[in-house]
Amino acid sequence: MTTSNELTTESDWDTSWEVYQPEVIQDNDQILGKNGAFLKTLEKRFKIKNSSSVLELGGACSAYLCSLAKFKNANASVIDYSQVGLSKTKKLFELNGCEVDIYNGDFSKYDFGGKKFDYIVHWGLIEHFKNPIDIFTLSANLLNPSGVTIFTMPNMEAYGVNLWKKYDADDFNTHIFHSDEYIHQLALASGFKVNAIYYWGPPLYFNAGYWFHDRSFLKHLINFFIRLLSLLSRIFPIFNIGHKKVYDHRAFILSKN
Repeated sequence: MTTSNELTTESDWDTSWEVYQPEVIQDNDQILGKNGAFLKTLEKRFKIKNSSSVLELGGACSAYLCSLAKFKNANASVIDYSQVGLSKTKKLFELNGCEVDIYNGDFSKYDFGGKKFDYIVHWGLIEHFKNPIDIFTLSANLLNPSGVTIFTMPNMEAYGVNLWKKYDADDFNTHIFHSDEYIHQLALASGFKVNAIYYWGPPLYFNAGYWFHDRSFLKHLINFFIRLLSLLSRIFPIFNIGHKKVYDHRAFILSKN
């Protein structure tokens, strides 16, 4: 059930996931692969234990969770209220030869029957909530005593945000910026401490292909730029560098106090 605290709806996500086509994650994928930017930047700051239990909140179609399952042997679970998204999740994991436990429902109300997890993760979730304290509290309650929560948000301080706001205002308006200071407050209030804040991934400008919609010239120009950087990244791992004003993902690692 959607409340005034949430900026998106179940039907929004059903529509969004309709067009998603699951694919096999290749070992050499620059973002999701065994040595890709996702795992490399994470493991510079925190060692993911093999065969750990990982629950993703709001995790329909999560390629990041699938990467953890495929390359870190994670025992993956996902909860989401979008049945469309979860059907694509199932297909994604099947294509990659991985197993996943799927829970369909509102994570804020779901009864896991006392089950605990080593890691709670979410990628692009709390920016859709004006006050995400309940997500932090839920994460703390679902974790084992030594558990950790790992999550990302779009980097809304990077170059390109003004283009996002101008050319795709409908999507931009479903996001809210939460400052580092606010994350620290939420962490403290829910029994966490912040272990790391970092940036990674492609430049935020890479999303311009979505923002510009039918503006073909701008889309082609950005896509050409993306191809050049992708070729460069095969020689130099630019997606791993991370910069507050450039990169797409703003990431957090929180441990229980």
